Amino acid sequence: MKTLLSRAKAALDRANRAMGLFAVILMVAQVPTARCFSLKGTSAYGRSTIGGISQMSRTNDINQVISNFGLLNDTAYGANLIPKAGHISLVGAGPGDPELLTVAAIRRLQGADLVVSDRLVSQEILDFVKCELKIARKRPGCAEEAQEEIYDWCKEGLAAGKRVVRLKIGDPLIFGRGGEEILRFREWGYKPELVAGVSSAFSAPLLGNIPLTHRGFANQLVIGTGYGQNCTKTGITPYHPERTAVFLMAVGRLPTLCADLAAEGYPADCPVAIIEKASTPEQRLVLGKISSIVALAEEHRVKPPSIVVFGAVVAALHGAKEGLVAPEEMDEFVEAAWARELAREEGTPLAM
Repeated sequence: MKTLLSRAKAALDRANRAMGLFAVILMVAQVPTARCFSLKGTSAYGRSTIGGISQMSRTNDINQVISNFGLLNDTAYGANLIPKAGHISLVGAGPGDPELLTVAAIRRLQGADLVVSDRLVSQEILDFVKCELKIARKRPGCAEEAQEEIYDWCKEGLAAGKRVVRLKIGDPLIFGRGGEEILRFREWGYKPELVAGVSSAFSAPLLGNIPLTHRGFANQLVIGTGYGQNCTKTGITPYHPERTAVFLMAVGRLPTLCADLAAEGYPADCPVAIIEKASTPEQRLVLGKISSIVALAEEHRVKPPSIVVFGAVVAALHGAKEGLVAPEEMDEFVEAAWARELAREEGTPLAM
């Protein structure tokens, strides 16, 4: 009887904890200006408090929320949620901001014995790692050798019975060679766990105030990469006035990419945006056109990781603005865009 009572109490505790998390998620969803929240009503870090929940931002704050719910505890929702020894997880790190990590990703990072990370994963995300960390040395000209080194590190960790996390920027299965790595792990007899990540293909434009679809501007979306296998050129989808084209890993060959797009019918005045280091404190937005974006990227020394967006949607909220956009200008552009949209619908001179 005591055993049954203790099991029932444990189940009730788990249900209460889950309902508490659900309640916080609901409250967060109803506060559009907030990003991540703690459970305490006091503003311990001098941040504003909305609805009894204090707004937070960085790694320590996120850890506090998770620990409050026991999400990193092996027994919180059942020990089966924590991988056993000799296990590998393919984890998406998102675009860079630790607040955009999933709870599952944080749990895996803090429960790992070895983390093998992409080179471009932000330091704030790497700060979650409490175990041995190896960072890929992928650079132009040595990608294949670096990939084999990654495989060696993972295989050694698995052979030693470690819980290995293969940490990949963005989403592991969108231009991240994640599928290739899964096949290699299977060859070794391991079935990798997949933990989704927020892809920069979608989040970077959003963070740059660029809607990938927008009525009257775009109703199609294509995602491409700047480099094919063995650094070869990739195919280009022909131009369509209502199509948005998003390119990952493309700033290194931006001149060639623009020339290829022009050959496929993209007009010289097609709007272009580059979002550099999206979601991080170093995020920058450069706006231009196919005819000007190469010079603007050189002028502002744009570097990876960056997302390049081509299409009319770039101008949907930003208008004809060109050059480096200051962070404080972003909201002004959005407000002006709403005014233009309203004027366009009403047919007033402002829309001209």
